[in-house]
Amino acid sequence: MDKKFDVAQALRVIAKVVSKGEKKDDEYSLHGLCASEDFDGYRVYLHDDYVKLSVDFHNTYTLDFSNRAALELFLSKIHDIDTAE
Repeated sequence: MDKKFDVAQALRVIAKVVSKGEKKDDEYSLHGLCASEDFDGYRVYLHDDYVKLSVDFHNTYTLDFSNRAALELFLSKIHDIDTAE
């Protein structure tokens, strides 16, 4: 990635997806993004069909993606949900 990933923004989006999204099984979804957490709550996940973000305790993270275009679309979804009312 060319720029530093904004973990705080991702956590805000996860909170929005959980609070405003539709729940199915152990996962919430909103505008193409899905959020969930580990059994102990120390790791949270945000994903779409092509990218998976894991945020661990102390705000360390892992981004798994297949290509740059998929990552850019994922980051765009994060931005859109973060800036929406």
